Amino acid sequence: MLLAPLVALDGLPVAVALTIFVAVFASSGLVTYVIKALDRDSIISLRRTFGLALTSNLIWTIPFAVGSLFSWVSHSPQPGLNEFVLGAFFAWSFELLVINGAFLSSTIQSICISVIQPAVTLLLASTFVLHLNSAAVYAAVLGFVILGITTGFLLKFKTFKTQGVGINSLQTFQSFLKTWVSHKPASLENYFTQYSQDAPVTTKIIVASDTKKVALVLPGVHPGPFYPVGSYNLSELIYHELRNHDIIAMVLHGIGGHERNLPTNELAKRYAAEIASAVTSPSDGGQQSWTMRGPVRLKLGSEIVTTLGFGKQVIAFLSNAPYNTDDLEPTIIDGAVSTAKELGVELMLVDAHNSIGGENAEQPKISKDDWVKIFSEIKASPEEEFELGVAHSSELQFDHGSDISDGGVTVLLFRKHGSKSALITADSNNAIVGLRQKISDELKRVDVALIELCTSDTHKSAARYLTNRGYHALGEDSNIETLVATIKRLEKLAEDRLSRGSVTAITSQLTLPLIGDKSLNDFATLTKETLSFTKAYSSAALVSSLVICSLALFF
Repeated sequence: MLLAPLVALDGLPVAVALTIFVAVFASSGLVTYVIKALDRDSIISLRRTFGLALTSNLIWTIPFAVGSLFSWVSHSPQPGLNEFVLGAFFAWSFELLVINGAFLSSTIQSICISVIQPAVTLLLASTFVLHLNSAAVYAAVLGFVILGITTGFLLKFKTFKTQGVGINSLQTFQSFLKTWVSHKPASLENYFTQYSQDAPVTTKIIVASDTKKVALVLPGVHPGPFYPVGSYNLSELIYHELRNHDIIAMVLHGIGGHERNLPTNELAKRYAAEIASAVTSPSDGGQQSWTMRGPVRLKLGSEIVTTLGFGKQVIAFLSNAPYNTDDLEPTIIDGAVSTAKELGVELMLVDAHNSIGGENAEQPKISKDDWVKIFSEIKASPEEEFELGVAHSSELQFDHGSDISDGGVTVLLFRKHGSKSALITADSNNAIVGLRQKISDELKRVDVALIELCTSDTHKSAARYLTNRGYHALGEDSNIETLVATIKRLEKLAEDRLSRGSVTAITSQLTLPLIGDKSLNDFATLTKETLSFTKAYSSAALVSSLVICSLALFF
C-alpha cells in the first residue's frame, strides 16, 4: 500500500520497491526472533508480526496520501515528502504501542525493536525520494513529538497499579493476553498467588452405593475464574480423579463466589486428588446410612428448597428457577449452618445454579425461622429403606455441545415404596431458563419426581465463547430435545439398575490458599482506572496528531 504511491508519484524504482517489500518481511522475522529471545512466553508470532507490519504501513499511507494530494494541488513535492517522513514516525509509534503493550514489557527495548521495520523502509526509500533539507528535518522533529506522546502514554499506563500487591496495568494486560492467546497462565496465576491467603476449605461428600458407586461432591472451592486459570476446571478434575477409581462424580455447586477460587491449576489438581483420597479412603470411615428421608420441597418466595435426609446428614438444594440466578451470597449459609447445628443436623447446602436468562428477582432472604421449618420438616419425614440406581451419559452416544463439559450428565434415581425421584446433574455453567421445568414435566410422564436439576458451574468454557456471558449455559448449545431425551434414557437405565442402596457421608477439612475478594476488587478497580485514562489520552493524542500533520503540510 505504501510502496505503490512511492513508485507512481515519487519515481521510486520498481526494483527498490521490491527490495523494500522483501526487507519488511525479513525484518518481521528478525523482530519475532528478538522478542522471543527476550521473552519466550510472549504471544508474538511471525503471523502477528506480519499483521503488525501491514497495519503500521497502512497507517503510514494515510498522512503520505494526504501529503501527496497537497503536492499535486500545489505542484510542490515538499508536502508529500514531509508527510512521508512523519508517517514513518506514526508507523514507529504504532509498532511501539503494540509491541510494548502486548508483546514485551520493557519500553526501552520496545522502542529499539519497533523502529526496525519503519527504519528499513525509510532508509531504502530515502536515497530516491527524499532530499535532506530544513523541511525534512522539521518533519522529523514533529515525528519525534508523536513518538514522545506514545512513549508518555505507555510510561503513564505503567504507573497504574493494584493497591494490594502493586501489579501494574501493563503487566496485568500482558498476563491476560498470554493466558487468553497462548494458554500460558503462569504469570497471571503468579499474581493471584501473591494475593492468596490460606483459608479453611470444607468439602462435603455423599457416597451412594449399590452395584455402582456415585459420589455427590460439594467442593469448598469455587470453579473459576476462567480458562485456563486456577480452579476453572475443578469439576472436570474431580470427575476424572474419581473415574480412575470407577466412581461416578456428581459435582455440585456450593454457596459463594470467585473469592473462593484457587490461584493455580496445579493446586486445583492436588485438591481434586485429595477429594478422591477422601472418597476412597475416608479417615473417619464416614457416617453410613441405609435409610432415607424425603425428598421434601418447600417454596419460600422465589426460592425452592428441596431436602433429602440420611441419618443426621441433610442435603438442601436451593433453586431460584425460573428467575435469573447466579452465585448465591455467602451470607445465606451463615443462618443455615447455625440453625442446623442447633437442631443436630449435618448440613450440605447446594446452590442448584440452574436458571439464567429469565426475569431478574432479588436474591432470597431465608430467615432463621425458615431454616427451622426446613430442617424440622425433613427430620419429621419418615425414615425408610430405599433403592437407588445411577446412569451416566458416557454410557450413551450423546451428541452434545460446548454447554456440557467432561463430567457429562448423570441421573441418580431413588425409590421408596414404589415412589421414584431423580437427582440430575450436568457438568455445565448454569442452565437456560425453562429447562428445569421441561425436564420435570417429562419425568412426571413416567411417574418420576424431579428432586433437582443441578449444574457444576464449570468455568472450563468461561470467556472462550463469544456470547454475552462468555459461555453457553446448559441447553444453549446442545439440542434441547436431544438433551431431554437423553435424560429420560438415563432415567430408564438407572431404573433398570435399582437395588437396595446405602449412603456414606464424608467431610474433608483442608487449608488451602484462596484468591479472596481483595484481588478481584483490585483488578476491577485497575481496569476501570486504566480504561478511563486510555480514553482521555487517546482523544488528546488524536487531536495532537491532526495538528502535527497539518503543521507538516505547510512548512
